[in-house]
Amino acid sequence: TVPLVVVDEDAFVVIRIDQDGQPGEISSLTWLPAGVNRDVIVELGEDLTPGNLYAELYLDAASDQEFDFPDGLDIPMQRNRAIIQALFALLPSVDG
Repeated sequence: TVPLVVVDEDAFVVIRIDQDGQPGEISSLTWLPAGVNRDVIVELGEDLTPGNLYAELYLDAASDQEFDFPDGLDIPMQRNRAIIQALFALLPSVDG
């Protein structure tokens, strides 16, 4: 769950797997409408192993809720010339 995302345009929250300290393969994503979005749930694949992940914002350039990356116009969103992203850790589940 991403607690708060504020975007001026339609966007995606994209989860990427850590690859040697950098964002790697895309694991999952969720579309967001422009505006204030609270408690955004992004479903993670069951095959993910514990470790670092990145949450990044991508523009939905066509506002069509279709993720067109890397061969389309949907690109990572930036602020101050840096991709908007947050590193977080997926922890092992604790049973019982």
